[in-house]
Amino acid sequence: MPIGDKIKRLRQEKNWSQDQLAEKIDIGRRFISNYETGKNLPSASTLQKLAEVFGVSVDYLLSDEQTKNLASIPIVDKTLLEYFEEIQNMNPSDQQAIKTLLEAMIIKNKMTNLIQNPKP
Repeated sequence: MPIGDKIKRLRQEKNWSQDQLAEKIDIGRRFISNYETGKNLPSASTLQKLAEVFGVSVDYLLSDEQTKNLASIPIVDKTLLEYFEEIQNMNPSDQQAIKTLLEAMIIKNKMTNLIQNPKP
Protein backbone atom coordinates (compact mmCIF):
# COMPACT_ATOMS: atom_id res chain seq x y z
CA MET A 1 0.00 0.00 0.00
CA PRO A 2 1.47 3.38 -0.97
CA ILE A 3 2.37 5.79 1.81
CA GLY A 4 -0.36 8.25 0.81
CA ASP A 5 -3.02 5.57 1.17
CA LYS A 6 -1.64 4.62 4.58
CA ILE A 7 -1.71 8.22 5.77
CA LYS A 8 -5.28 8.64 4.58
CA ARG A 9 -6.44 5.35 6.13
CA LEU A 10 -4.75 6.09 9.46
CA ARG A 11 -6.21 9.62 9.50
CA GLN A 12 -9.69 8.32 8.76
CA GLU A 13 -9.39 5.63 11.44
CA LYS A 14 -8.83 8.44 13.94
CA ASN A 15 -11.75 10.41 12.45
CA TRP A 16 -9.48 13.38 11.80
CA SER A 17 -9.85 15.84 8.97
CA GLN A 18 -6.82 16.80 6.92
CA ASP A 19 -6.86 20.12 8.79
CA GLN A 20 -6.78 18.35 12.16
CA LEU A 21 -3.88 16.11 11.16
CA ALA A 22 -1.98 19.06 9.72
CA GLU A 23 -2.41 20.96 12.97
CA LYS A 24 -1.24 17.99 15.04
CA ILE A 25 2.04 17.75 13.12
CA ASP A 26 2.40 21.48 12.53
CA ILE A 27 2.23 21.64 8.72
CA GLY A 28 -0.23 23.06 6.20
CA ARG A 29 -3.32 21.09 5.14
CA ARG A 30 -2.22 21.16 1.50
CA PHE A 31 0.80 19.05 2.43
CA ILE A 32 -1.51 16.37 3.86
CA SER A 33 -3.59 16.44 0.69
CA ASN A 34 -0.48 16.14 -1.49
CA TYR A 35 0.83 13.23 0.58
CA GLU A 36 -2.48 11.38 0.40
CA THR A 37 -2.78 11.83 -3.36
CA GLY A 38 0.84 10.84 -3.95
CA LYS A 39 1.86 14.22 -5.37
CA ASN A 40 4.58 14.63 -2.74
CA LEU A 41 6.44 12.53 -0.21
CA PRO A 42 6.80 13.64 3.41
CA SER A 43 10.23 14.69 4.63
CA ALA A 44 12.05 12.54 7.16
CA SER A 45 11.03 14.83 10.02
CA THR A 46 7.39 14.82 8.86
CA LEU A 47 7.48 11.03 8.59
CA GLN A 48 8.64 10.88 12.20
CA LYS A 49 5.82 13.20 13.30
CA LEU A 50 3.24 11.18 11.36
CA ALA A 51 4.50 7.93 12.89
CA GLU A 52 4.29 9.42 16.38
CA VAL A 53 0.81 10.88 15.98
CA PHE A 54 -0.55 7.65 14.46
CA GLY A 55 1.32 5.35 16.85
CA VAL A 56 3.07 3.41 14.08
CA SER A 57 6.68 3.06 12.99
CA VAL A 58 8.25 5.05 10.19
CA ASP A 59 9.14 1.72 8.62
CA TYR A 60 5.44 0.83 8.51
CA LEU A 61 4.67 4.07 6.68
CA LEU A 62 7.47 3.54 4.14
CA SER A 63 7.07 -0.19 3.60
CA ASP A 64 4.92 -1.53 0.78
CA GLU A 65 4.62 -4.83 2.59
CA GLN A 66 1.61 -5.42 4.81
CA THR A 67 3.42 -7.69 7.23
CA LYS A 68 6.89 -9.11 7.41
CA ASN A 69 7.91 -12.37 9.04
CA LEU A 70 11.15 -11.26 10.68
CA ALA A 71 12.02 -14.74 11.85
CA SER A 72 12.36 -15.84 8.23
CA ILE A 73 14.91 -13.14 7.37
CA PRO A 74 18.38 -14.67 7.64
CA ILE A 75 21.29 -12.50 8.71
CA VAL A 76 24.09 -13.67 6.46
CA ASP A 77 26.66 -11.11 7.61
CA LYS A 78 28.31 -12.85 10.59
CA THR A 79 29.58 -9.58 12.05
CA LEU A 80 26.07 -8.11 12.05
CA LEU A 81 24.73 -11.23 13.68
CA GLU A 82 27.38 -10.96 16.42
CA TYR A 83 26.47 -7.29 16.95
CA PHE A 84 22.78 -8.10 17.28
CA GLU A 85 23.57 -10.84 19.78
CA GLU A 86 25.62 -8.36 21.83
CA ILE A 87 22.84 -5.79 21.71
CA GLN A 88 20.59 -8.27 23.51
CA ASN A 89 22.91 -8.00 26.54
CA MET A 90 22.83 -4.19 26.70
CA ASN A 91 20.70 -2.09 29.00
CA PRO A 92 17.38 -0.82 27.59
CA SER A 93 18.55 2.77 27.08
CA ASP A 94 21.55 1.65 25.02
CA GLN A 95 19.31 -0.69 23.02
CA GLN A 96 16.95 2.22 22.33
CA ALA A 97 19.85 4.40 21.17
CA ILE A 98 20.89 1.69 18.70
CA LYS A 99 17.31 1.27 17.48
CA THR A 100 17.06 5.03 16.91
CA LEU A 101 20.29 5.07 14.94
CA LEU A 102 19.25 2.05 12.85
CA GLU A 103 15.84 3.55 12.16
CA ALA A 104 17.47 6.80 10.99
CA MET A 105 19.73 4.90 8.60
CA ILE A 106 16.82 2.81 7.29
CA ILE A 107 14.71 5.93 6.72
CA LYS A 108 17.61 7.58 4.88
CA ASN A 109 18.03 4.52 2.67
CA LYS A 110 14.31 4.22 1.92
CA MET A 111 14.00 7.93 1.14
CA THR A 112 17.01 7.72 -1.18
CA ASN A 113 15.47 4.73 -2.95
CA LEU A 114 12.12 6.50 -3.30
CA ILE A 115 13.78 9.57 -4.80
CA GLN A 116 16.01 7.58 -7.16
CA ASN A 117 13.35 5.05 -8.17
CA PRO A 118 9.92 6.73 -7.99
CA LYS A 119 6.98 4.42 -8.60
CA PRO A 120 4.54 5.44 -11.35
